Amino acid sequence: MFAAVYAGLYFALYALQFFLPQIVVAPLAWGGGALAASAVAACPYTVAGVAILVWSLRCDRVGARPAHIAGPALAASVAAVCAAQVTDSRTLLLMWVSVALGGIFAAVPAFWSQCTAHLAGPRAALAVAGVNATASLASFAGPYITGYLRDASGSYQLALLAVGGSLALTAAGTLLLPAPSHDGRSQSAGPARHAGEGRAPSAKGS
Repeated sequence: MFAAVYAGLYFALYALQFFLPQIVVAPLAWGGGALAASAVAACPYTVAGVAILVWSLRCDRVGARPAHIAGPALAASVAAVCAAQVTDSRTLLLMWVSVALGGIFAAVPAFWSQCTAHLAGPRAALAVAGVNATASLASFAGPYITGYLRDASGSYQLALLAVGGSLALTAAGTLLLPAPSHDGRSQSAGPARHAGEGRAPSAKGS
């Protein structure tokens, strides 16, 4: 389930990142030159940087929970669907796309906080590699499907709706993730420590 959730995030992230100039920059900065285009393209990532910082601080304060992944993913889903409905306001389109990217980026640190807390033990590295490998496949599928829908429909409306649907499914799947036990490490260390303490007297006695 961790792999499926992360794949959903990466599908949406790369679908938006690869086509960001065509979705947002081209309609907003036409005729403004490279500087204007760069400034417009930086706006969503500025929002994403603030979202990562604020949401990560909240996660550190209250602990990793599935809702900390589902919340930003759901907000990004709504923003992507709203962006798909915008036809006459370039500023509104930029705002919704910025919110969508901000939600995706904010969910990634929360995801890894919960994922690494749950996937512990000698097979943790293999499990994390599997999660990343699945996400890599999704990062290829996202731009490919976005380009296909753009060519088939002549606009990015269907592609943005697909991104919104992917993020909605991701948010729903996040609620199926196991909640991490914050004291699981201390509980597992506790028996070992007590066992070691129990052996110490016998060693001294011998």
